[in-house]
Amino acid sequence: MLTRRRFLVLFPAFAVPAIAAPAQSFTSLPFKKKRPIAPPAPVFVYFGTDTKKGVSKGIYQSRFDPKTGQLTTPILAAATARPSFLALSPPRNGPRFVYAVNAVNDRYRSLRPTEDIDTQISISTGGPSLDEIAIQNEEVRRIWTLVETLPGPQRTAMVLKFQEDMKIDDIAAAMGKSPGAVKLLIHRGVTRLRENVGAPGSRVR
Repeated sequence: MLTRRRFLVLFPAFAVPAIAAPAQSFTSLPFKKKRPIAPPAPVFVYFGTDTKKGVSKGIYQSRFDPKTGQLTTPILAAATARPSFLALSPPRNGPRFVYAVNAVNDRYRSLRPTEDIDTQISISTGGPSLDEIAIQNEEVRRIWTLVETLPGPQRTAMVLKFQEDMKIDDIAAAMGKSPGAVKLLIHRGVTRLRENVGAPGSRVR
């Protein structure tokens, strides 16, 4: 049994070999070395092109190397008409997909003829000119702006009559009033508009 007194007697024998041992340098200690960071792997880049003019045919694919900053020559990945917006599906286990939104005019717009506005003004159609139509449209917008300032019942009756093209009896049923009351509301509304606009009055049928 190693007692306290015996340990103190033997302590110098244990201390001498420890002091005589050569000191180990820090460079030889087993520190874990950091691994060098690998450069990013090359990635695929997709381009949407306008196929309406030129020789483009759709979506093209290139390979970009972040290490060298080089981009390979684009190759056709998918033939489609005017892909204007591209998006990649989220990275998951399995293949990824490229989604495209195509900027294609609908059939009505593609078949509708287009002419220069100056040429259209000079063509006589037998009806009102473009300037006259623009003035009429401005007057209509001004009238409906004034309708919005009418009292609630008058405004409702005017909208149902002249915008929804409803009959007096139907307006009366919708508003819970008699046909005579509806006619009076419309008459007062038209009168107020005539005072503000200066247009000739119209008879409510």
